[in-house]
Amino acid sequence: MNRRNTLVILFTFLVGLLAGMVLVSVDSDLSDALLGTAGDGKKDRELFAYYQVPLDEVQAWLAETYPDAVEDLQMPLDTMAKFVDEATLFDRDFSVMEDDISALLPYAYGALVGLDEKELAEPENLKIVEESDGFAEIYPEDKYKVVKLLQSRGHMVGMTGDGVNDAPALKQAEMGIAVSNSTDAAKASASMVLTEPGMSVIMDAVTISRQTYQRMLTWVINKVTKVVEFVGLLTLSFFWLHEMVLSLLGMSLLVFANDFVTMSLATDHVAYTSNPNRWNVKNITLASLIPGLLLVVEGLIVILIGIEYFGLEWEKLRTLVMLNLVFNSQFRVLIVRERRHFWSSLPGRELLILSAATIIGFMLLGVYGTFAPSLATWQVFSVLGLSMFFTLVIDFPKYYAFRKFGL
Repeated sequence: MNRRNTLVILFTFLVGLLAGMVLVSVDSDLSDALLGTAGDGKKDRELFAYYQVPLDEVQAWLAETYPDAVEDLQMPLDTMAKFVDEATLFDRDFSVMEDDISALLPYAYGALVGLDEKELAEPENLKIVEESDGFAEIYPEDKYKVVKLLQSRGHMVGMTGDGVNDAPALKQAEMGIAVSNSTDAAKASASMVLTEPGMSVIMDAVTISRQTYQRMLTWVINKVTKVVEFVGLLTLSFFWLHEMVLSLLGMSLLVFANDFVTMSLATDHVAYTSNPNRWNVKNITLASLIPGLLLVVEGLIVILIGIEYFGLEWEKLRTLVMLNLVFNSQFRVLIVRERRHFWSSLPGRELLILSAATIIGFMLLGVYGTFAPSLATWQVFSVLGLSMFFTLVIDFPKYYAFRKFGL
């Protein structure tokens, strides 16, 4: 009896041991597929962590960033959300779960490709990296190599990570993003550290940076246009009249009038673009030349009107030119701040208030002659009306120029 019990216990132990070895083997194969086991037994869990991102947050982010692709991604994302709701990944049968993930990944996030750089030449690596949507079973140093390969083709690369092994790639990327629960090494290597969990924080950062770019672009366009107008008008008028049509006091007042409205651009209402922005100095300069040269033509017309129709003496003609340049500086900002037609969006409150205050102040200065010889009221209103009308006309070639040069 004792001998029989001993044999039964031994047989049960052997069967259990054999079953345990089989289960361990299955579990190891599945974890290799899901988590990306490296050759040294270490696991890169970033692919697995991707499934832990809230799917509704992913959909909201995609809808805002890539509106044209949302319909294509909606069905697989909904299916994946249902799959995640029904199981916590390890509560379901391994074979069923593996089939589900294999079917979902190519649709939701693109085919995952294993990268072994040692076995491939660089041109082949570049092709794999550019054509693939994700990578699995790669070593930590391969993340750095992927970033370098993309940069070698002129791409601007963003990288998110949370671990020590992500630090080299975070440091190499143009925009390294450390998530909220990252290690200190990852945070020190990243360009930006998220303070809240989720992907929406990244979208907020992208939105703010693109708005900042638009404000900087407005400042640059306004600056180039202003220089072209100012230098062109003074140069051509000097060869025409052999005198400077703007006094030193007028130049000082013009700079004073420009400063406040230029500073208000920092708080102006701007719309961010749906695509990444890149500085193209050549196109920006060429696009800015068009409104600048047209404003030079307007300035010469004002001088001609002041001489031939208003019959102004020299000092009063200088006042007329100064007022025209001041009015142009206010209206010019209103047209260059918008890449479309200037009425497409409402300027910021500070910009409107400062522009209105500057125009009213210099109208009073022109009428009462506080710092410069005075003009008749109707003459001041005439140059103001001409400036407004010419700005409206310039907005149309500006719009087509900005579209032509991709601003």
